[in-house]
Amino acid sequence: MGGQSTRMGSDKAFVQWQGQTLLEKAIDHLSGITEDIYLSVNAEQYDLLHDEYACIQDRYPDKGPLGGILSALEILKEDLIVLAVDMPNLSAACVKDLIGASKDSSTITCYQYKQAIQPFPSYWPVQLLPKLEQTVLNNHLAMIKFIVAQQPNLIPASDSDLFNNFNRPDDLIE
Repeated sequence: MGGQSTRMGSDKAFVQWQGQTLLEKAIDHLSGITEDIYLSVNAEQYDLLHDEYACIQDRYPDKGPLGGILSALEILKEDLIVLAVDMPNLSAACVKDLIGASKDSSTITCYQYKQAIQPFPSYWPVQLLPKLEQTVLNNHLAMIKFIVAQQPNLIPASDSDLFNNFNRPDDLIE
């Protein structure tokens, strides 16, 4: 969540779509799967959300998604399932399949549609912490490049709509 939402023009987490905010939709994807839901947030989002949600404030501002994932791994010290707030078409079944495919994995697990790796949702084992820390501290912030370097478990996906992310107001038009 900790992104800047510059193309959207406002914080994506609070954008309304189909009667819910994108944040509420993302949390719904985890309903019935886990109660342990943490939001990776920037300082401004932390101020707005920490009373209502378990928030992890980004320790690496301006380091993109890898900085947020690193912050969460450092604080929680456990494996993570990572979702993006701007993917409202994702399904709980997709998340459950990811969890099943990542059991006992020591590397990232994510989806692949055709030849394209989908970085979210994804499974991140805590064992990656040293490699991820080195990568972020060296400012190598290309997420797909990092994922590929880890020789990820790739789950074939047949529906690209699940991975559509909403970046601009036009994306909200149904």
